[in-house]
Formats: sequence, C-alpha cells, structure tokens
Amino acid sequence: MIKGTSFFSVFLGFSFAAWLVTLWILSSLPGQDVHLPAFPESDKVAHFFYFFVGGLLLAAILSRTLRWQGWRLLTVVLAAIAIIGALDETHQLFTKDRSGGDPADWVVDCLGGAAGALVIGWIYVRARERRLQAPSAAVADGD
Repeated sequence: MIKGTSFFSVFLGFSFAAWLVTLWILSSLPGQDVHLPAFPESDKVAHFFYFFVGGLLLAAILSRTLRWQGWRLLTVVLAAIAIIGALDETHQLFTKDRSGGDPADWVVDCLGGAAGALVIGWIYVRARERRLQAPSAAVADGD
C-alpha cells in the first residue's frame, strides 16, 4: 500500500507529470526558438536547474509515498533522471536546428537530478530529527 497519498502527494505527482510534458515541449522547439542567456555554458546551467527540479519532485514523491530514503532514493532518482535525460538528448537529435546527443548535457542532467534528490533527502532527515527531538505532549503536560 502506498503511504502518504495526501493531496500534497497527488500534487507532487501532477507536478512531475507537468515537468515531463514541459521537457518534451522544450525539447521540441527548433534551435532558433530557444533563447538562453548570453554567457558561456548557459545551456549546461539550464539543464542542471531544470533536472534539479525534476529530481526534487521525483525524490519528494518517492519519499512521501514509498518512504524511500538514503541510497535507495538517490539510486532510483538518478537512474530515472539518467533515462529521462538520455531520452531528451535522443529526442533533440530529431528536432530541427538542435544539437542533441550531447554527453555533457546528459551528465549535467544527471548531476542536477542527483542534487535535487539530495536536497529532498536532507529535508526529510532534518524533519525526522526535529520530530524526534520535539517533546511529546505527555512530557510537556507533566504526565
């Protein structure tokens, strides 16, 4: 049974689905329609932060619904993001005026996704530590 299927968990699921659809749309844009800031490697920065959000969302979903943590969470998110990134690069190979198949873009996608998963892991560990350190109501009332 999936735990934590609250409204927020469903919201995260829809957000991740929207992230995937948006990725497909962005990858479908012809090269001349893609406008990035004019500094070196701006495309790598865009890849990192976009996949950071994807890794963050996927890690939050898995943490909330399946209670995954640690290496399991990081490994699954990294594997999923690596597959999505590879599919994205392959898709760009068939898009007009795009240079898909860039291994550096794929590596940056993976790094961004892993960073997002690490942030979620850190947030959930901190929240658990705070819950464990908080005095219970019985102790606070003197019972």
